[in-house]
Order: sequence, then structure tokens, then C-alpha cells
Amino acid sequence: MDDDNQNREDDPTVELDLGSGQAPPGVTDGQSEGGPGAEGGSRSGAAARSAWVFALLLLLSMGGTALFVFKVYMPLVDEHDSLQEELEEAETEMAGLREQVGKLDLTRAELEETRKKLAEQLGRKEAIVAELKNAKEALSKELADEMKKGEVMIEQIRGQLVVDLVDKIMFETAEVELNDRGKDVLKRVAGTLARLPDKVIQIGGHTDSVPISDKLVEQFPTNWELSTARATNVVRFLQDECKIPGERLTAVGFSQYRPVASNRSSRGRRRNRRIEVVLLPRPEGKAKKGRRK
Repeated sequence: MDDDNQNREDDPTVELDLGSGQAPPGVTDGQSEGGPGAEGGSRSGAAARSAWVFALLLLLSMGGTALFVFKVYMPLVDEHDSLQEELEEAETEMAGLREQVGKLDLTRAELEETRKKLAEQLGRKEAIVAELKNAKEALSKELADEMKKGEVMIEQIRGQLVVDLVDKIMFETAEVELNDRGKDVLKRVAGTLARLPDKVIQIGGHTDSVPISDKLVEQFPTNWELSTARATNVVRFLQDECKIPGERLTAVGFSQYRPVASNRSSRGRRRNRRIEVVLLPRPEGKAKKGRRK
């Protein structure tokens, strides 16, 4: 008894349990709820619940992510790709437009250059027309009497000034040497022509269709020789007596093949027998060299 009491006295836990009427700790089914077994069970339940909550949250998170991907992200990706394609197409179109603009600028520059050249050509042509008009007026005054008689005709045709001198005021019948009246007419013509140094003076000899007479056939077998000889004599007179530079002069024989009237009538044949003075453009280099200062 004394030993048992001594043991109980030495074990405070037992004494406490006895005094309280509660089961000792560590005993299940009748043990106290605050014991080690109950605490372990609580911890296991909490861990399980945490795992389920985490799993649920994970599933919800994955579902939300998937929903976000399919509902928001993927449409944005598609829209981005579409916009990227549109941007590339726009850049390609812009590059094409820049190329077209470059070509248009080049074309505009070429057109402007062409316009300037055409304007210069037009200006030169207008100056030539005005120059020929002035020459025609001057010759018309100098040769007014001859023009009234029908011995001289002056025309401005296709940018050329043409002066027709009938043969009877230039040569005696069947002759190729200039007569005095012809020389006088040529001197008056030369005075005006000398003021046009940028023009070539072409002297053309023309005949009618009547064959060469027996008197002249040995000297001039055909009208070719006769027309050329008369034109040559006029050129020599203009150079030697009127001091027109030889590089501005040319002689041409046309025989009977450039008629201005019908050879069936005497009047027409008189018109066809003529010396034709034509002003032609002079080569550019020679025109500048021959222009008076």
C-alpha cells in the first residue's frame, strides 16, 4: 500500500487524471480529445482538404486559362496575323505607288523637256516665218513694177520664200547669158537676200517642153543643159557682182519637169520658162559662221 501510494505520488499525471475524472492522455475510445491521436487526425484532414482545394483551384485556373486562350488570346492572334498581312499588302502597294510616282516624275520631266524643245522649235519657226514675211514685203516693194507686169511672182510656201523671174526679163531668146535688165533685177533681189545670212539661195533653171532648136542643139543637146546653164550663170553673177558668198548659193537645172502651168498654151509655156529663186534653211554650223555681227 505504501508502495502504491508512493508510486501515485511520484506520478503527477495519474494523480491529475484521477482528480479530474478524465482519461489519461494517449488513450483512444475514452481518452481525452486533446490527445496526440486527435491532433494527428485533424492535421491529416486539413491536408486532404488543402489538396482538394488546390486541385480545384488548379482545375479552375486551367479552365480559366483555356477559356482565356480560346476566347481572348486566339482571336487576338488571328487579328494580329490579319493586320500583319494587311500591313504587308499595304507596304507592297506603297512600294508600287512610289515606283509609279518615280516613273511619273520621270515622265513629267521628259514631257517638260519635250515641251521646252517644242516651244523652242515653234519659236524658231515663228521667227523664220516673220523673217520670210519681211523679206517678201521688201522684195515686193523693190520689184513692184515687174510684179504688176506679171514678170515676177513672189510666194511664201511651206516656210519657203519663192521668187519666180520669167525668162524674158533675164535672157534674150535662146540665150543663156544675162541681159542688162536681168542683171538689174538680180541686184535688187540680192540686196534683200544678203540680209538673210542663215538662208541658202537656190537658183533653179526651168524650161518649157519645146525641144532645143537646131541653132542651139550642139551647145545644149536637151533642156537639161539649157536650164542648168542659165541657173549657173545667175549664181555666178550673184557671187561675182552682188558679193553673196558662194557657200550660200546653189545652181540646179530642172529642165521641163517642174512646170507651174500647162505647156499646151503659149501663155503657160512663158510661165514655165523661168529662173526660180528659193530661200532654204542653211546648215546650223554654217548659218552661225555666216551671220553678220
